[in-house]
Amino acid sequence: MVSAELAHNPYLLITEVRFNGKPPRINSQIEKHRGKPLKDWVSLVPDIFYQEMNGYDFDLYFMGTKSDFNEVQEAFLAAGVSQKEVRLFHKRELEDPEKKDLEITALLQWMQQHPNRKFDAERFQEQTRELFEGKYPYVILHGSAPENPMPSVCAETIAAVQELKDTVLNNTPIVLVIDKENEQQAREDLQILMDRKDVREEQLFFRIDAGLNSAQVKRVISDLGITSPQVIRHYEDDVVQTFLRNYPVTEYIRQSILAFRGVTDQIELVLSEESKERSQVNEDIHLQITALDRNIGFMKQAAEQFLHRDNYDTPQQFWNLYQELEEKIQKWKNRRTKVVGEEEAEIAAQDYERSLQKEIGRFGSAMAEAVQSAGREIEERFAQVYEWQGHDVTFRPSKPLLGESPPIVMPSITQELLDLKEISYTEPKNDFLGKLRKSGDKSSAPVRVVTYYYGFWRTKAAECLLPRAEDLVKECTEMLKSYYDGLSEGYHVHLEQMITEKTAERERIASQLSLEEQKHQEDRDWLTAVQEQLLQIERG
Repeated sequence: MVSAELAHNPYLLITEVRFNGKPPRINSQIEKHRGKPLKDWVSLVPDIFYQEMNGYDFDLYFMGTKSDFNEVQEAFLAAGVSQKEVRLFHKRELEDPEKKDLEITALLQWMQQHPNRKFDAERFQEQTRELFEGKYPYVILHGSAPENPMPSVCAETIAAVQELKDTVLNNTPIVLVIDKENEQQAREDLQILMDRKDVREEQLFFRIDAGLNSAQVKRVISDLGITSPQVIRHYEDDVVQTFLRNYPVTEYIRQSILAFRGVTDQIELVLSEESKERSQVNEDIHLQITALDRNIGFMKQAAEQFLHRDNYDTPQQFWNLYQELEEKIQKWKNRRTKVVGEEEAEIAAQDYERSLQKEIGRFGSAMAEAVQSAGREIEERFAQVYEWQGHDVTFRPSKPLLGESPPIVMPSITQELLDLKEISYTEPKNDFLGKLRKSGDKSSAPVRVVTYYYGFWRTKAAECLLPRAEDLVKECTEMLKSYYDGLSEGYHVHLEQMITEKTAERERIASQLSLEEQKHQEDRDWLTAVQEQLLQIERG
């Protein structure tokens, strides 16, 4: 199956793309946008992938936040591309900004509760005070302060746009309040804002007084260059919240990561120099600790893959089987147009129903085999992930129950097919039999003709059977998802147990070091703990 991948991390501003497993061409449009938030260029994604894939009809696997995935879906729909043309799958889900915000707060609290001699907490606090203690700015132009201010937001009321002359407005939401008294002034203010390099359309919002013609005001705003005016009723409107989440909050997370990385990189350098000086002392113990650190590191990486595993998608084989069934339904007598006569039609309808019974039976059997095959693929994939860490590679968790796919009960549709008929009346034929009829029947009554069109039958059969087939696909997917999650959890629990055991062994060996070396090791452990939490913020 032709496929592409789009991975975007808004917190690191990293974008990775694969087209049929290959990186983009040197002159690809994607290169222009790698270091930018996906939301700034998501409208271009359909065309970029169309050019690179030489058309549509491919699977697109997305890795990133839920909100970015939704944006990609909307971009394809806006471009007139159906879900059948580009089949989107959210393969790996990155935590949303709200979760990352909480993780940053938790890391700051952990660093306060676990001081370390290599970390100058006071200096770090002073350098990052504005970053970690400030609130997100929110400008209200020509309006009053909100009655219910949003948490973590500092709303600033501005009477004249000139007050913002020396204010940096990058990613700051700006609400322009428009009423009867300032309608003309609002136009001038909007033009001034749009002329600024640090203001873009996405961060402008409009609150229009109820006494004005809202539609007319929106037209004026559009005439000034705003393609899609964002009109709000309240300062805390959902569209404002979305902007805050997508831009200021995400930017805060990005800047926080850089601040923490500055600390960890500096301490890493210091500890590396100290390690070189102590490498000759208690070399054997250090080698054991290094080996254990390596093992624990591999275990943690494997555990991370099980914990933050890819979302389980419907196996392509399921949809292939569904498509085959649909083709079989539509293929029956597709070289014939109709059958005439009630007796002939009944025979044909019964024949079609028997044919459908066979096909739906084959579909059910094939689905049952596909479920078991998909289950084995899950087992093999997870075994490879687990074995990669290199310790106790023979372990296999107790398998959760993988049931069999339920059978499809096909209702009788013969009568429904026979109800799809057209009745017409024709004059008796002017042949030998017709002449005989005329001679014996002075009325020469029109002949009743009953016609059944095969196309209508095939449509009716599809309407009856395909929803049941689709339900089976969904049921089997949910069954496999439960199996997928259960098996993954089994591996994850075992890995966590091994990590605990190896960590205890490491602590026992480390206790043999001198007091100064133990302090150095404690510094190293502190740094590792911070790096692991930071990695979760970056990529979890």
